[in-house]
Amino acid sequence: MPFFQTVTAFLICLVLTLSRTAWAGELPVLIDVADLLKFAPEQRPVIIEIVAPDRPAPGAHIPGARLSHFKADGWVIDYEGLPGMLPPPDKRSALGARQGIRPQDTVVLVATETDNHGLGAVTRAFWTLRMMGHVNLHLLDGGLPAYRASGARLADSAAAHAPSAPYPQDRFTDTWLTDSGGVYDGGDYGTSPLDVRESDRSNGFITHPLVENPGTIYGADNVPPAAFVTDGHFKPAAKMHALMDDVIGKPPGPIIVFSDTGYTASIGWFSIREVMEHKDVRLYDGGYIEWDDLGYETYDPRNDMGDALG
Repeated sequence: MPFFQTVTAFLICLVLTLSRTAWAGELPVLIDVADLLKFAPEQRPVIIEIVAPDRPAPGAHIPGARLSHFKADGWVIDYEGLPGMLPPPDKRSALGARQGIRPQDTVVLVATETDNHGLGAVTRAFWTLRMMGHVNLHLLDGGLPAYRASGARLADSAAAHAPSAPYPQDRFTDTWLTDSGGVYDGGDYGTSPLDVRESDRSNGFITHPLVENPGTIYGADNVPPAAFVTDGHFKPAAKMHALMDDVIGKPPGPIIVFSDTGYTASIGWFSIREVMEHKDVRLYDGGYIEWDDLGYETYDPRNDMGDALG
C-alpha cells in the first residue's frame, strides 16, 4: 500500500477510535435502554444483572449480560448482629475477580426488579464498585423491566462469567464511606444526616428485628426512596434538586446517608452523588442497626415529648 494511503487509513482509524472514546465518555452514569443499545460490538460493556436477595432469577436476559445474585455472590457480608456490610478488601478483590471485572472495563449494572428491594441491591453494588475505585461505571435506568418494555431482543439465558484476576486493592478508596463518628459531619454545612428509609421505619412504626429503639438517628431528616424514584425510574436531576435542595443544606460539605443496613441508603447515595452530582456523599454502612446497638442518641417521633433516647 502506498505511504499516503497507509497514513490516510491510519488517520481514519484514529478518528473513529477517538470518536468512539469521546462518545462513550459523554454517556451519563445513569443511562437508558437507547444508550445501552448504542454500544458498538467492539465497545460492548460488561453488563451485570443484579438479583436482589430472596428474589428469583429472571427468565430472560439482556443479550450478553451476566447474572449476579447480590447476597450469594458476596456484594455484602454479614457480621454477628450487623448484616449487609461492605466486604473487607480481600473479599472485594475476589468479588471483582468472580464477576470478571477489570479496572479498564466499562460496566453497566442492571436491576432485575425495580422496587426498593431491587434498586437497593443494584445501587449498593454500584456503590461497592465505586468503593473499589472503578471509574467506567453505569446503571441502567428502569433496569431489566425497562429493557423488556423497549421490545429489544432478549436472550433465554445469561452469559457465562469470565473470571479475571483479583481486582487490584491499590485502587480501593474510603471516600464514599463513613462510620458512626462521621454521621454528623455535614452539620457544619447545614446538612443533617439523611434517613433513606420508608417513613414508617423512620417514624418507628416498623422496626428491624435487630433494633431495640424504634425511630431514627437524633437530628436526622427522613428522605424516603420515593423522593428519588418514581415507578422504578430515577427522577431527573432537576426534579431531585427542586425536592431536595432545602433538605441537603449547603454543600460542598459532606452529605451523610443511612438506612437500617446501608441497603436503601445506597438509593439516596446514588441519586445525590451520581444523578444530582454532589461531590461529597458518604454512606454510613453500619446504619441504624449499629447506631442503636452502640447506644447513641435516637429519636422516636411517636414520643410526644420529642426527647432523644440513649
